[in-house]
Amino acid sequence: MASVPACVYIAEMTDRSLRGMLVTWPSIGISTGILVVYILGAFLKDNWRLVAAISAGFPIFTAVMTLALLPESPLSALNKGRGRDTELRNIPEPQEAVPSPSKRSVLRILTLPQAWKPLFVLNGYFFFQQFSGIYVVVYYAVDITVQAGVSMDEYVGAVLLGVVQLLAGVAVSFALTRQVIFLQMLKV
Repeated sequence: MASVPACVYIAEMTDRSLRGMLVTWPSIGISTGILVVYILGAFLKDNWRLVAAISAGFPIFTAVMTLALLPESPLSALNKGRGRDTELRNIPEPQEAVPSPSKRSVLRILTLPQAWKPLFVLNGYFFFQQFSGIYVVVYYAVDITVQAGVSMDEYVGAVLLGVVQLLAGVAVSFALTRQVIFLQMLKV
């Protein structure tokens, strides 16, 4: 749930030249979390409750630290009428024009191509991300390793899968274009 606001925050706070790469990092964070859980599972095979408790504690800690330490984005401060706050924090004002609030109805706005086209693309993106099957592989990696007849320990196989997913995500974030990064984030 935090990856969408993280992408928006990164897009608003970073330099345009780094934006494409950094927007993929929430996906890399998810891959890192999956790898950590696989490693915990390998060491704590019979204690899934402890793995779950550790896994629940980390996002809570991260959310509290994020709320305490990250400044509000300049665009958010400007939209709330606090442009002075961006100057006081030594944050430059955004270069793009800030859209002014409109009195149009939401239904009327959604009929505009600049509204429904991105909505269609994002819904398609989320559909393919959810139905690509990657989450089945992630959730059942240990069982898939056993049923595939791999000769190594099934937990080590899951850890190796997590390592490959993480390394591929990092490589893609540095090396490829925005369209290919989009496909990588789908995990197709």
